[in-house]
Amino acid sequence: MSYSADEFSARISSILERLNLQKSSIGVFVVSCVKGVTEPKDDFGLQSVVTEFFSSEEIEQILGSLRNCGLYVRPFFSEMDFIRFADSDKFDAGGRSRILVYNTAHSGTGPGRKALLPCFCALHKIPITSSDAYVVSLARHKFHIAHLLARFGLQTPDSWLYTSEHGWLHGRQPTMGSKVILKPTYESASIGIRRNSVITVGSDLDFHVEKIAAEFRQPITVQAFIPGWEVEVPVINAGRPFAPMAIGISKGGENFLGNEILTYDDVNVDSYGFWKFQENDAIVNTLKSSAIRASEILGMRGFTRIDFRVSAEGSAYITDVSTSPHITQHSSYAFLFETLGRPVDELPKILVGIACENEHWI
Repeated sequence: MSYSADEFSARISSILERLNLQKSSIGVFVVSCVKGVTEPKDDFGLQSVVTEFFSSEEIEQILGSLRNCGLYVRPFFSEMDFIRFADSDKFDAGGRSRILVYNTAHSGTGPGRKALLPCFCALHKIPITSSDAYVVSLARHKFHIAHLLARFGLQTPDSWLYTSEHGWLHGRQPTMGSKVILKPTYESASIGIRRNSVITVGSDLDFHVEKIAAEFRQPITVQAFIPGWEVEVPVINAGRPFAPMAIGISKGGENFLGNEILTYDDVNVDSYGFWKFQENDAIVNTLKSSAIRASEILGMRGFTRIDFRVSAEGSAYITDVSTSPHITQHSSYAFLFETLGRPVDELPKILVGIACENEHWI
């Protein structure tokens, strides 16, 4: 059973109040990747994983929010910096007895790249703010996610998988003349997505897919393309999952994207906006309930996000999921809190508070 809006607001206020009472005992290690500071361990050619990194201003928003709360906060700008510190005799959280890792780092490429720190923290029994290693690895595989959620009755686009080594999985591929979008399987932040990523299937399909597979050194997920709206649904897992709002993505001032998509170039310079999606109450309810079910099925924790394409007829298809979505100023989470009338700088504190509550510290 989900929260009502009033119950959610009271729940969040309670978490923040209890975190404030216990702040003197809690130390937070913030492990993140920052543009101009973190050197990627591996990268792609024309499109860089750095687009997923925080700007200096964004990481300062997170650090400042936690410090203003009275928590001991120490930043690290790569997974290995934190791992070396944690394995040294200098490991200390400012004398705080309870240690938590606020994890957003993912400085390499390939499958499971976000799982390194959750694995390390699980080995050392250090709680984290995000989902566990299995969930964050699973969530990066677009093809597996699409088929797993469909198996539980959620609507996802028809999907096919292509690898350079074996071609089409089980020989299954889209039919001639259908419209599809080609996506690197392990990426987020629209890495690998260009204007020509949406194509009509022809005899040259294998050529196009193999070219992307070679460039990004990974399998390619090919999905049926859904013209319509692009919608993000934040899911806050605080005791039980809650999806307060469906948030539309606008591009060029247009809310209905139709055949348009968010490309790497759009995401790299934040060339898109947010709006409260309320085209139809039934569609909104479907989006929110589907997002909650997806979060529960996948075992997601903390702040997560489920992404949809919604057709003009009102059919909502889950296209991607995120286990650690951005919560800084230009994000659907910030838009959510601004719309709800809550300060955006509460977000990092709430995420830490939820993790502390899960550990029975507050």
